[in-house]
Amino acid sequence: MDRSGAAILAAIVAGACLSVAACQAWGSSIEEIEAQEFTFLTIDISGDDGHPEALFVGEVGIDEAGCLYGAADGTDYGVIFPEGTEEDPGGGISLPDGVPLPIGEGVELSGGYFDPPVSDDVDCADYPQMFLVNPEQQNS
Repeated sequence: MDRSGAAILAAIVAGACLSVAACQAWGSSIEEIEAQEFTFLTIDISGDDGHPEALFVGEVGIDEAGCLYGAADGTDYGVIFPEGTEEDPGGGISLPDGVPLPIGEGVELSGGYFDPPVSDDVDCADYPQMFLVNPEQQNS
């Protein structure tokens, strides 16, 4: 990524938290969902006025603890999916809008980057930064 692209991405990331109430105190509302082969995080953000507009381009994988995480440009992120995300019988997960999200394949997801929740109850949030996936999107 060139400097102008990095500057644009930094501006998007810096502004992403402004529109989501989850940025302030979301730790207690995060739910860990145990699927057959992995665990993933969900949160209900349906009452929020808007959704962040950052872009995650990378892949979703399973870490050593069995949690879904995102990897992009050499950095690992915890990922929080919208409430209603389910394990897909074909592997991976399905977002609430029915978009399948395969494990280990390239994806593009809209959402926002945030600091991890302050909670000892959320094992899959042990990353320096989290990506909150928007409830409505198109996976590429």
